[in-house]
Amino acid sequence: MPGALEGIKIIDLTNVILGPYGTMLLADQGAEVIKVEAPEGDAVRHIGKPGKTPGMGPTYLYVNRNKRSLCLDLKNAAARTALLKVVATADAFVHALRPQAIEGLGLGYEDIRKVKPDIVYVGAYGFSADGPYGKLPAYDDAIQARFGIADLMGRAAGDDVPRYPPTILADKTVGLTFAFSTLSALMHRQRTGEGQFVEVPMFETMAAWLMVEHLWERTFSDDGEVGYSRLLARTRKPFRTLDGWMAILPYNDKHWRSFFDIVGRPEVLKDPRYSTLNARSMNISDMYSMVDILTRAKARS
Repeated sequence: MPGALEGIKIIDLTNVILGPYGTMLLADQGAEVIKVEAPEGDAVRHIGKPGKTPGMGPTYLYVNRNKRSLCLDLKNAAARTALLKVVATADAFVHALRPQAIEGLGLGYEDIRKVKPDIVYVGAYGFSADGPYGKLPAYDDAIQARFGIADLMGRAAGDDVPRYPPTILADKTVGLTFAFSTLSALMHRQRTGEGQFVEVPMFETMAAWLMVEHLWERTFSDDGEVGYSRLLARTRKPFRTLDGWMAILPYNDKHWRSFFDIVGRPEVLKDPRYSTLNARSMNISDMYSMVDILTRAKARS
């Protein structure tokens, strides 16, 4: 069965993880993705030990599956001319260069639109081009530090030492947004015949992503607390049991009653500190500590 995007051609000037992850998702759905690399190649080619072929590291192979490849030195006028001939046959042009860099190559939106008026043009930037950080480069760790997740990780660990989660969180999350944004613009093009210029900034995307729960009381007041208390509870973790580890999340009144019945402590919910859902949310760290103690007691019995 053909993929949902069969017949869609995408010229892909992205590298590292964010853009390639997004275009991988589009290629998986049948789009013809042509990845354009400089002669030195995508840096991710050399991350991790390759299987048999040099320059074919594991992460590179993963995020660039189902794609075609084109090697061009775009600082060369003849190479740019060759690229524009391919662009003229494409539906979308996507890149992950800073706005100044892509414009300097003569491949900005207006340049591309001259050869393909209805092109979907998507740029993945570190920061919004017209924002205060618009000219700065960005990588996953730098974005994690700026949008607040490193600070929250330290608070949740209990030592208030900022740290990064063990995954390229910003690249992959924004990669999803990148793919979604490209699809949305392609849908607009299908309906109206008009192309679009779409900006997908890492920092602003991840800040909005984090604020879903961690804007917390600042949703209502500049004086409010930030950080969803349940997620920042230092005792929130998998719990040891007799035969392994268990994820326990009593979330509503029914769950809590069932849990304390199971561990043989139904009287806990008569304590005014925990007798209502609101009281439990205010004392969530104590609740998780209690879950830990009771689960360990069950494991030892």
